[in-house]
Amino acid sequence: MKLLKKILIGLAIFIVLLLVLAYFLPRKMEISATGKVDAPAKFAYNILNDFKNQEKWDPWLSKDTSMTFVYGDQTLGEGAYVDYKSDSYGAGRTTRATSKQDEQILLTTTSEDMGGASMSYDMEADGEGSNLTWGFKSEIGWPMNLMSFMFKSSMKKDMKVGISNISKIANERWEKGLYDGFVINPEVRQSINYVISRDVVPYEQSDKYYTQNLQPLFLKIQNAGVKMEGNSCALVYNYDFSNNTLDMATAIPIKEQVAIEGAGSETLDQGKVLVVDYYGDRLGTASAHFAIDDYMRDRGLFNEYPVVEEYITDPTEEKDPSNWLTKVIYYLSE
Repeated sequence: MKLLKKILIGLAIFIVLLLVLAYFLPRKMEISATGKVDAPAKFAYNILNDFKNQEKWDPWLSKDTSMTFVYGDQTLGEGAYVDYKSDSYGAGRTTRATSKQDEQILLTTTSEDMGGASMSYDMEADGEGSNLTWGFKSEIGWPMNLMSFMFKSSMKKDMKVGISNISKIANERWEKGLYDGFVINPEVRQSINYVISRDVVPYEQSDKYYTQNLQPLFLKIQNAGVKMEGNSCALVYNYDFSNNTLDMATAIPIKEQVAIEGAGSETLDQGKVLVVDYYGDRLGTASAHFAIDDYMRDRGLFNEYPVVEEYITDPTEEKDPSNWLTKVIYYLSE
């Protein structure tokens, strides 16, 4: 009994000493990790400047599969935010405070468990590649600051993993033109003439509009004695995100432009284009469009309208939507 009492007293003294020690230890935690990115700084910057890329490189997702992200209406640039929730890391919000093109991104994080913190990403050129430094600053209250050295070691290791993930994605984008599984192919497209039926339609009705107008349009060119030259398409002239509508056209290619009663016309001149082969239901092509957007952003390119979706596969012959091929085509500005 006396031995147990001595052990308890000794344990109590030890805990008190730890608490006293924690009182005098710093309550600010600063962590920094630097790694090589096998691509120019612009590529790392663009990955980090868009929260929709978060799930592709975040080092904590592999540690906690319960982690989920909910993005704000804006994911790109200053003011964008993402809410996260995790069994292991709690819940909070990360907001992008400032961005300096290709050089630096500053963020703030508020957490239900840990309070506030700030993060930074600094990019600098290094030969053909670049260096990325990930910084983290936070305040840890007493007596949890006693454990800060353990947090530092674990977080720095995770941050190194995150930088490595970013490097892999950036390198694939830079060297292979590979974006989210899509290979972006630069091509030169010859001049094409179309007969079209054009209107502004709700986005969710876009496929229905295309389908309903295809047969009537085909009959019009048939009655005019004009032959179809190639695959039918949807042409998108404008996206109105505020109203969720598309200014679009059902389009059938013809050899020479002629006036056809009850139909419009469109000629797309020869030009440089970016092309992605998308397999799947036509309503799922958004991912291919996002991939081309990222490709252009990385290379400082801009596109002209209309954007073309060329439907290669006939759904009446191929019943499995996963085998439907759509070529998504963006004409580049000169």
